[in-house]
Amino acid sequence: MDLKGRCIGCGFLAKRSIDPTPSYYEIEQSERDTGHVWQHRAAETGIYIQTEPECFRHVASIRGEIQQIPDNNADKSAAAKRVFSKDRECEYWYPYTLGLTPKEHLEEVKMQLLENSRRDFELRLFKITEQIQKDSRKIATRSFWFNLFFTLVLIFLTCVQIWLALGENRLIFARLLEQLFKLLILKLS
Repeated sequence: MDLKGRCIGCGFLAKRSIDPTPSYYEIEQSERDTGHVWQHRAAETGIYIQTEPECFRHVASIRGEIQQIPDNNADKSAAAKRVFSKDRECEYWYPYTLGLTPKEHLEEVKMQLLENSRRDFELRLFKITEQIQKDSRKIATRSFWFNLFFTLVLIFLTCVQIWLALGENRLIFARLLEQLFKLLILKLS
């Protein structure tokens, strides 16, 4: 029998004490198998306390379902076992771990949810950081080509201005420019 979705395999199946103060206790595997959940032996005092089975998360009304079973007073344990074994396909089901109380199971669930939330946040943060880096590289590349273009335009205009100012010495300047452009092309390639 697959225990998933059934109270018998869920960590939130609990014994709730009736007196003196309401408390929740673990229903051990042997009690789950037999349905003997109507009392709990206090470890500190050795005294037996009257208990009732209950869903710690209040998803199912276990006591109410046991009471609805015909002849449940004849064998309350068999009725309890039958209710525990019912397939509920419960979305809050969490696997039972021997030795953990229902409260400890709930703390474990909350810890896992918190860890999953943290992991999702870190993943989203990583994706955002990646996108920022990608955009920064794109901006840097565009900026480089923009700056290069305007630098070349300024160099050209400066050369034109010098050319016009030189008058008769333009030939020397033309050779100098030719050497500068060759050097620039070598640096860029």
